[in-house]
Amino acid sequence: IIMMFAIFYFMIIKPQKKETNRIQTLISNLEVGDEVLTIAGVVGKVHAIKADEDTLIIDTEGSKMKIKKKAINGKIEKD
Repeated sequence: IIMMFAIFYFMIIKPQKKETNRIQTLISNLEVGDEVLTIAGVVGKVHAIKADEDTLIIDTEGSKMKIKKKAINGKIEKD
């Protein structure tokens, strides 16, 4: 039973915690002008960050979209 728990911990729990910490760090370090990718696959630049509403406004080719910070999946690095 202990061996099964150890395997479960190292295969599932630990990687999930690592990914959660990565995304939280990413969201806390976002700045206006950063290019981000959402969970739904929308790519856009951060136009404004509103901490009180926990939302971002993403500017995608002239149109703006309000999204939750939880929906951010990654930051697109510029070369």
